[in-house]
Order: sequence, then structure tokens, then C-alpha cells
Amino acid sequence: MGGIRLRAGLLFVYHPACGGCREFKERIYQTKAFADFAANRCVQLVVNARDSDISEFKRLPLALSRRIDPRLYPTLVLIAPDGKVVFMDEGLSSYMGATPERFIAALDERMLAD
Repeated sequence: MGGIRLRAGLLFVYHPACGGCREFKERIYQTKAFADFAANRCVQLVVNARDSDISEFKRLPLALSRRIDPRLYPTLVLIAPDGKVVFMDEGLSSYMGATPERFIAALDERMLAD
């Protein structure tokens, strides 16, 4: 019998007043294609960056939360099962306008590269 298989973590940090965050959530993050991909490949944590809701960061191990300090929104962070930050994209400018399939393929590529 095999041991426990750890999965990658995917942290999505957004701010409700951010137009790019709303666009990313609607066009990519909340699609069925992305939900299906994420359900099979990673554990997700969504953080609302308003000061009153930033307590979500306290759920992360301290060593990891110190390495993640988003300055632009939306921010997407891919965390390897060993806790290493594999990918962090602040602003997601390179993915704005992408199809869910293109975004998923790029994210999957980063997961496989680790």
C-alpha cells in the first residue's frame, strides 16, 4: 500500500475592489475547466486581501507566509508539496485575456517542472 501523496498548493490572493481580480475570477478561476483541474492537482486557498480578511495568511506555515508578500492583485502562488514556492505571479498580467485552457496548460507546465 502506498503512502500519503502530497499535492501542490495554489494560493489566490485578490482584493474585491480590483478589476483585474474580478476579471481573472470570472474568466479563469471560477470556470468548470479550472475547478476540474484544481480539484485533481492541488489544494486551494483563496485570500481576500482586505485588512479585515488577511487572517487567512495565518493558516499558512510561518516560513511560507514570510516568503509571500503580494504587492499587486491578483496574485497567484504555486507551492510545491515540500513547501517551496515554485511560482508567484503578482498582477497576473501575462495571463490576462488568456483562455482557461491556456492558463491551465501554463500552470500545469509549472507543476510538472518542479
